[in-house]
Amino acid sequence: MSKLKKHVKKIHSPLLLKNLLFDSLYTILLLFFYWLAWRLIDTITYIGQLHINIPLLALCTVVIMLLLCRVILLYRKQSKQQSLDESNHSIVISDENLHIGEKEFPLVNLKYIRTYRKGFVFHFRNNILIPVSRNHNIPSLKEKKKIPGLWLLALALFLLITVMGAYKVYYNATDFHGELSWKLNRMASEERVKLSSDNFYEVGIQGIIDAADEKVGMEPYLMTDNLEIEFDKDGTMTSIYAFINGYDEDKVHRHDYLIYNNDGGNSVIVDKQEWDDDRYPFLPENDLKYVLAMMRYIPVQEVVEQTDEKHNAILYKGVRDWALPDNLQYVSAEGEIYPPSLGSVSGPTISLYVPGKEEEITPYRYVWRE
Repeated sequence: MSKLKKHVKKIHSPLLLKNLLFDSLYTILLLFFYWLAWRLIDTITYIGQLHINIPLLALCTVVIMLLLCRVILLYRKQSKQQSLDESNHSIVISDENLHIGEKEFPLVNLKYIRTYRKGFVFHFRNNILIPVSRNHNIPSLKEKKKIPGLWLLALALFLLITVMGAYKVYYNATDFHGELSWKLNRMASEERVKLSSDNFYEVGIQGIIDAADEKVGMEPYLMTDNLEIEFDKDGTMTSIYAFINGYDEDKVHRHDYLIYNNDGGNSVIVDKQEWDDDRYPFLPENDLKYVLAMMRYIPVQEVVEQTDEKHNAILYKGVRDWALPDNLQYVSAEGEIYPPSLGSVSGPTISLYVPGKEEEITPYRYVWRE
């Protein structure tokens, strides 16, 4: 490529790009969909709603890509016009035509001229753009409509949208301001723990706690009043939820553990949250050891086979008071299971029930008795 061609290309290529990207209808569309994409990203990182916002964001991305492809195709097409000016031909402008070498462009088809510091872009009908250096004199076009280039304004808007959008995403990702912040915090604090089996009869609550302890290192004193496990008749676990407070040797609150699985399978997610304070004092009556002790003796599988229901659940909500309902029994530290005598009953209680049929099938309730 000759030095002249290189010089012309160096002038004309930026003119075309500035015009197509920052001074055309595509500029308005690109800026609008670019802003909309950042708005959707902001919504996703703030409140989530992925089932709605992700498809919309994907659609915006496709539209932006199509617009950029259209700009690139136009740029390649218009760049071929440069070959008319990449020779040593001079540009001649008459009252009726723009002459570049042997090529003529009727000025009657000229819509307007976009002006830039280093040149002009002639906009003809049929999407024909002719970049012309300011070195060429155009005195005969003084009456033609000229529009100053606004590419710096469009570039400023693009940068402003980018900075504001990035700031909003950063804001939503920090200090629990948005869904993204919670998600990142969970990613940093969660561990996936594999269980020895997905069968509740084989694993039990003890197996779940032992697996979590081995993975994340739980404190010597554990307390809970919120635990529920759902499982099928054959023992296959379908849902696990346990919120456990951890206390050190001095019974100072150190961590909370959210243990859950909503999808079945032989694993759970353990979300370990650090507290290191005394806002939640240790309550001996909610010691997890009572739950684990009762579960060693409660005949879960036998009761499930008696009820013959497809889906069952174990529930623990801490200390409960009972006025001797049906299916209420004590569980002693020695493993004895027996019905209480007359009078109200109070203590740590495990319920074995059929979800959704609590009114039809009375849950089996087991109360700890020292």
